[in-house]
Amino acid sequence: MQEQGGPSSGGLSGLYVHDRAPEYRSGEEHWLIPRVGDGSDCLSPVLLWWILLFGLSLLARYEPAAWRAALNLDQSPVADPLTQLLDDALVIVPDLLFDAATQDRGTIS
Repeated sequence: MQEQGGPSSGGLSGLYVHDRAPEYRSGEEHWLIPRVGDGSDCLSPVLLWWILLFGLSLLARYEPAAWRAALNLDQSPVADPLTQLLDDALVIVPDLLFDAATQDRGTIS
């Protein structure tokens, strides 16, 4: 039995996925992106990465002991994913910034 408002028996496909989890970068991945305001605007990937990295930088600056503990591979369960996230950011963020800076926004008259 299908829940009200849920996907059809075909699973998460087609418009349902693109509406709730648009393609991210290569088209092979889909990310859930939060809606802003009245629900019609999505945050851009550049802004999402900026918010994430800014939050982590605040943790590192104002809670250095917690930051070091989170990065301790021997004791912290989040150390490996956090390290992978930071490694991914080194590759992804420059590409996103380049795309945002060189995107054609039309001419100014």
